[in-house]
Amino acid sequence: MHGDTELKRRLWSAILRRRMPHWLAVLLPLLAAALLPAPRAAALAAIGIWAIWLALDARRCRQRLNTHWSAWLDAAVPALEDSSALLAIAAGSAATPVARLQQQRLLARLAAALNTDDYRAIARTRVRFALLPLIVSLCAGAVAWGWHSRHGAAPGASTPAAAGPRKPIVDGEIYLRVK
Repeated sequence: MHGDTELKRRLWSAILRRRMPHWLAVLLPLLAAALLPAPRAAALAAIGIWAIWLALDARRCRQRLNTHWSAWLDAAVPALEDSSALLAIAAGSAATPVARLQQQRLLARLAAALNTDDYRAIARTRVRFALLPLIVSLCAGAVAWGWHSRHGAAPGASTPAAAGPRKPIVDGEIYLRVK
C-alpha cells in the first residue's frame, strides 16, 4: 500500500530534521580539532569514528521507526482509536475486503489529520538528544586544543624574523637554528 510508506517517509524525514543538529553539534568540535596543525591525524580518526556513529545512530532510528511507527501515530492522533496497526499490514495481505476498506479509511483520516507540525511533534517526542556523544566530542576537541596550545608556538616566543635583522652569511661561518 502506498499510503503507509508515505506516512513512514514523512516520519523519517521529520526524524532526520530532528537528529541533524545533534549530529552536526557532535561533529563541530572534531572539525575544529582537525583544523589544528599538529593532532590532525587523531582528529581525522575521530571524524571517522563520528561517521560510524552517525551511520549506527541513523540505523537505530530507522529500526525504531519501522518497529513503532503505528504506535507513534496512535499516540499522536487520538482519532485513530488505536487502529493504525492495520496500516502495518501490507495491502495484499489484508484478510478481508473489510480490512482493506478499513486501511483506506485510516489512510484518508491520517491524511486529513496530520500536517508537517504533527510529524515534527512525533519526532520531537520519540527521538531524544543523546548527551554522551556530544560530551565525548567536546572533550576530544578540548584535548586537541590543549595539546596544540601546549606543543604549538608559545604566545610570547620570538620568531626568527622578530629576533633582529639577518646578517649576511660570511664564508667559514656556521649558523645553527633550532626550532
